[in-house]
Amino acid sequence: YLRATVKESMRLTPTATGLVRIFNYPVRHGEYDIPAGTLHVMSSWVTNQMPEHFSEPDQLKPERWLETDRSKRPNSWLHIPFGAGPRICQA
Repeated sequence: YLRATVKESMRLTPTATGLVRIFNYPVRHGEYDIPAGTLHVMSSWVTNQMPEHFSEPDQLKPERWLETDRSKRPNSWLHIPFGAGPRICQA
């Protein structure tokens, strides 16, 4: 429960408001073609406050991360406070 509480508190008040990356290769996102070398900024604060991703997004609900039904649990890629992949922050 402690891990879920920390994750939920970081969702509500992220240490960094977003992630910045430069695409190494072309990407198709929906109907958009994004060329390699494009700067991409993802606002984790915005995605973490979207009701289509988090029910009652303004409420502290650690239980959302403990949901046993994976289809009801938030998508973990929406909340990556320390980044992911080769540039992930290491403790």
